Formats: sequence, C-alpha cells, structure tokens
Amino acid sequence: MTVQEAMQKAVEGGYHIESADGVDITYSGANDEYSAWTRTDTESSFLVPVEETLLDPCFWQALGRKCVKETLARFVRTDPGLG
Repeated sequence: MTVQEAMQKAVEGGYHIESADGVDITYSGANDEYSAWTRTDTESSFLVPVEETLLDPCFWQALGRKCVKETLARFVRTDPGLG
C-alpha cells in the first residue's frame, strides 16, 4: 500500500485534522513526503509531513477501521452462508 492509498483509506475511515478555530479542513492529497489539507473557509492549503501523520495514533485507528470494513465486506460477499 502506498502512502497515498493509506492516507485516502484513513480519511475514508474517519481520519481528519482539526483546526484550532473550528473551521473544517479537508484532505486534498499526498505524496511520499507531505499530505495536503485545505481549509474550507479560505480554501488555503497547508502541508503536513507524512512522518507527523504516521506518528498520530488516530491515523492508525482510522486506517484500521477502513481496512476492517473492506475485509468484512469482501468476506460477506464471498461467503454464501452469510448472505
């Protein structure tokens, strides 16, 4: 799994960054070094080092939630006894 895939899955699993002033911030994308986030009020973007994200337990919890949901969805679809 690439950094970009992991970030996208974590965001889909509920990972987000909160602003100090309560403004919504949305995930914009990532590369191997930084993830980009955008404030919804000003549409200004800022970068967060990937290392910082990987040290955040909330990132791993959200990534785990998304991966478990995907695994369970595949399992239920492929097991006729669970339908």
